[in-house]
Amino acid sequence: MNVDNPKRKRLLKSLSILIGIGTALLLIFLIDGVSYFILKIEKKPTYPIIFDGSANIIPEKISPLMPAGEYNYYDPHLGYAHNPYKALDQALTPGFAFYGTSNPSQGVNALKIVILDGSMTDGNQTDNWAKVLYETMISQGYQVQILNGSVAGYSSNQELVKMIRDVIPLQPDLILSFSGLNDVGFYGALDKHPMVNAFQASLMQHLTEKRSALLPNTFSLIASSLENLDKQRRRGVIYGPDVSTTPVKQWERNNRLMAAISKEFKIPYLSFLEPGLGVGKYELSIAEQETYSSLTKEIDPNYAQSLEEFYRDARSSCQRSDVCVDFVDIFAGQKNIYTDKMTISSLGHQIIADAVLKTLKSRFGDDLSKVNSISIK
Repeated sequence: MNVDNPKRKRLLKSLSILIGIGTALLLIFLIDGVSYFILKIEKKPTYPIIFDGSANIIPEKISPLMPAGEYNYYDPHLGYAHNPYKALDQALTPGFAFYGTSNPSQGVNALKIVILDGSMTDGNQTDNWAKVLYETMISQGYQVQILNGSVAGYSSNQELVKMIRDVIPLQPDLILSFSGLNDVGFYGALDKHPMVNAFQASLMQHLTEKRSALLPNTFSLIASSLENLDKQRRRGVIYGPDVSTTPVKQWERNNRLMAAISKEFKIPYLSFLEPGLGVGKYELSIAEQETYSSLTKEIDPNYAQSLEEFYRDARSSCQRSDVCVDFVDIFAGQKNIYTDKMTISSLGHQIIADAVLKTLKSRFGDDLSKVNSISIK
């Protein structure tokens, strides 16, 4: 009997410890569970109960227009940008791929062109029409330098900001803007704040949230309650007043602003309404139809309607502008131009480069001498 007592005491002690741990875990679960449902009722962000392993993980891809993992440098004004250590054709100008000589003596008389666009012209792609344009112009005897500031997922909203911040200080001789496809439906931006892309919003939300990995809902509820008691302590994000507009009106506004800014600094400017998968007279192949169908499923079931409505109104707007060039039907009669949802073949890049050069010659003369001497009224 005396021998069994110590064993029984140890067993009872072990059981009491296990019961205590179990009770504590159950209590923790109940506390965070209740907090979870309170946050849910108040329509505030909720997290996994008890433990949130993603509490300190910065968000990555949150937009179908932004490739995951390829643009892991954050830009406070544009959301994201190329990694300068991985980007192609980088010179001394971060954020731009550079085609031409960086030798001041050799490039002194060179025509400096800046190009802005999304994935179709992205300088991080081996094939892009901006680089083809440079090679074509060099082969025809032009002295030219091209700075390609295009980044996949950028819309005319990011182009406008980048022009103000980065392009104007470069003092180029000519600015070319391609846009349209990434402006459709505000799919890469916030509906009421189109100047803010979805990645920016996600990143700002992450930075201002008071999140804890342990009991995330409980700590979130406590922080929210304290902030409600003293609103001056509250942290959050503000993007200015809501903007009531449509994608095409926003696109038109951005292009008018870019044209006005360029005119103020006496820099010739052209806006090109870009082609896109599913618009214009281009006939899709079976493979392209499948790609377009998958794009529609990935972005929005109503994507086709949004695309049609945007380009219908954008083309009308472009016709009324003396600085806009409609390239929507540029691939009419061609085959297998689109190699992916947002990218095109080498032939497609050559077609665009040739058409851009033809447009420049018609505007500024065959020798393009009028670009440098143009008088902007």
